[in-house]
Amino acid sequence: QTTLLIMSKTVENIRSLVYCCLAVVLNHWSNWLGFSTRSIMLRAITKAYDNDDIDDRCLKAFRKTERLLKKGSNVRKITLSIEQYLKLVKHASTHYRAVLIIAYNTGMRLGEIKALKRHYIDKNFIRLPAKVVKEKQIKNIPINYHVKTALEELPSALHNDYVITYKGEPLSNKNSLKKQFSDTCKKANIPYGRKILNGITFHDIRRTVKTNMAAAGISKVYRDTILGHSLKGMDIHYIVPSDDDLTRAMDQYTKWIDEKMFPAFVDQTVDQKSQKK
Repeated sequence: QTTLLIMSKTVENIRSLVYCCLAVVLNHWSNWLGFSTRSIMLRAITKAYDNDDIDDRCLKAFRKTERLLKKGSNVRKITLSIEQYLKLVKHASTHYRAVLIIAYNTGMRLGEIKALKRHYIDKNFIRLPAKVVKEKQIKNIPINYHVKTALEELPSALHNDYVITYKGEPLSNKNSLKKQFSDTCKKANIPYGRKILNGITFHDIRRTVKTNMAAAGISKVYRDTILGHSLKGMDIHYIVPSDDDLTRAMDQYTKWIDEKMFPAFVDQTVDQKSQKK
């Protein structure tokens, strides 16, 4: 029994040492990786401590490590221009074109679009259940005529209710949609990736939508509600936007998009004609 106790304690010490070393290494790598791994590791180590997998020495050691990545220093500020969006739509495959249109007009996350089912959609809204939303709460998103047209053009699958499918089957994971975004960017001659100069990612579309909504004069409460961002302070309890409020906000945003989009579309067409000459 004494031998087993010593061995058990040794294994526990080795496990704690491994966690400590990994935590310190990842903390030092966070600048190179471009995002803060410290918060991720802290959650993992805290979980291991709560499960009695490690002792408090490991947790204390990690908490004492210096935070190398300054808060906010890794925040992306890239947004897509109207011209870039139109190029992406032009070069995208049929089903991926719908993904881009839905994202650019609603700000939905890639995972939410992948999980979208036809019975979540009514005449004027996409109503996502809490289980497919990151914030784990019901999300009601007004849809404009751009999204309605894109949805109508998608073929319905015979054996499932998913909106975005490939050869009639739902996509197994959102990485396939990320890969298609990368491929579409390449076709459209648009830089892709976090580590590429002026490179864009799919999540940048979501930032673009919120930025554009602000430029269109949409109230912050309605912007946050449509995108699923939690309201702050007493707004949580006292502000409850109705479907009519959200529809009016979407109409205002759509009008702004159209005013910006169609001049861009005309300019793009003129450029193409001049290049042919």
